[in-house]
Amino acid sequence: MDDAPPAIAPHPRIACPHCGDDVERRSYCGNCGRPTTARGGEGIASRLRGTRLGHALPPLFPAVGTHRASLYRRLAALGAALTLIALLANATGLAIAIAACVVPLLVTLYWTDTDVYEREPMRMLAAVSGAGFAVGIVAAIVSTLIYDNLWFDAASLHPGAAGFPGRFADGQGAPPGLLVILVGLVVPVAALAGALAAPIGLRRWPEYRNEVMDGVALGAAAGGGVAVASALVYVWPVIRGADPKVDTADWTATLIGLLLIRPLILSSTTALVAAGIWHFALTQRSRDLAIPVGAGLAGTTIFAIGDLISQGAGTLPELIWGLAALALGTLPMRHVLGRARIQDQKALGGPGQRVVCPTCHRITPVGAFCARCGAALPGQNLAPSSPEPAEFQPATPPLAVPDLEPVATPDPDPTTDPTPAAEGTERP
Repeated sequence: MDDAPPAIAPHPRIACPHCGDDVERRSYCGNCGRPTTARGGEGIASRLRGTRLGHALPPLFPAVGTHRASLYRRLAALGAALTLIALLANATGLAIAIAACVVPLLVTLYWTDTDVYEREPMRMLAAVSGAGFAVGIVAAIVSTLIYDNLWFDAASLHPGAAGFPGRFADGQGAPPGLLVILVGLVVPVAALAGALAAPIGLRRWPEYRNEVMDGVALGAAAGGGVAVASALVYVWPVIRGADPKVDTADWTATLIGLLLIRPLILSSTTALVAAGIWHFALTQRSRDLAIPVGAGLAGTTIFAIGDLISQGAGTLPELIWGLAALALGTLPMRHVLGRARIQDQKALGGPGQRVVCPTCHRITPVGAFCARCGAALPGQNLAPSSPEPAEFQPATPPLAVPDLEPVATPDPDPTTDPTPAAEGTERP
């Protein structure tokens, strides 16, 4: 009893200054991933000095492991190399088609990597992206036909599919009201619903409906497929060898909007609606459905209508509108995805358990993020430690065994004891 080691006191806990959750006092909150100390909240310039890509991103985007950040860089470099090869081969349309796939691929991989519990299989993400691509092809063709018949068809490309008519919209006036209703409202909402058909169909299997981030990853994959399809329909005349007849300034703004802005917006709005459906199925709270779905539908229609209205002003105002819509979309994304990660971390167990962070390889409390380095904790890389490591586990003193007096054995009765006495001895 006196030699037992003293019990180790539990680690102090604090209320996170950002999410308010009761967490262990570490450099980062294990619930929301944001810094809990003034040193952890230094500016972006200082965070860029870190070795993890996510440290340079705002708190909306949780950090990923170094090996995943390296994978993103390799994929981006491969896409750039293939695009350059296509341009050197004078295949402008093919180069744009290749470049159009890079951002949707990276966005889908990122949301899959930040999944709290488990990653989605790549084959399913590819299938969902393919389904979104098919829906996007139909939607882009229908929009192009309506656009050409109700407004103008003099453009060398297909602005009905993805906007950016450039100088061909000069002198055409404002878009007709019927065009705004059909191309700015009906077709985008129908494309959004069609893109979600494949993710919702996967809900029949439990592994695709047990987390909100399942819906986010699958929705982003479907929205990325729609973005790639609309880009291909837009540049289809160039793929067939036509001259786009676009000057350098317009072409630069068009490519930025086509290859970066539109994929991010379409992936985000689809992911928002999917997050609402998945979250409501788990909690049955109406606000978990209304806020994400409302934000996704509003973002889809407001962006499409504003894009149509801004086309007559030129490619630069249209690009600025896309940037503004993307920036505004981060507000509901911050709210919805933060709640999604809080909901999903419940799948990892209760308080007091510990896991090994795959990024810094140190022990951290179970949660969505590492409390030591702030990196996301993808579920399939977690190795729950049982029992808890010694540095966190209070020492349990050994059980004391009371001293017992020996029990006296009564002498056998010589009249009843059947056992014969050994030779040379006498019974008492």
